[in-house]
Amino acid sequence: MESTFSANIILIKSLRGKNKQKSLNMLREIASEIDPICRARGWTVWTLREFHPKNESLLGMNVDCSEVKLRLRYGDEYLSYDEILGTALHELAHMEIGPHNKKFHKLVEELETQLAIQQAKHAMQVSYMLSSQFYI
Repeated sequence: MESTFSANIILIKSLRGKNKQKSLNMLREIASEIDPICRARGWTVWTLREFHPKNESLLGMNVDCSEVKLRLRYGDEYLSYDEILGTALHELAHMEIGPHNKKFHKLVEELETQLAIQQAKHAMQVSYMLSSQFYI
């Protein structure tokens, strides 16, 4: 199952079969969190997709700086949203740095900070919108 998303994350694809809609929804949510980061850094992810590699310890992969593959589940058991989001940030860091060196890990930390700031701003906006409804 697939859908288009934005100018920075072009296509989202889940695996076929059981729970494909749940997986697609989860990928859309992940995409909504990482899209502002991609936009700010000028990155384009042509495909954000679910994958199920044979290597059970593999959680994600960045292919040619254009496709980000994420493991969402083992069978019917989904990984936590935060774990998947963390993997997505790790794979995005490969847009700039290939090897897992100090620069790479520093970039992952920068992306995590950027995401935390973005999430805090969003939470404040939602809180403001909810509180302002009581004064209308």
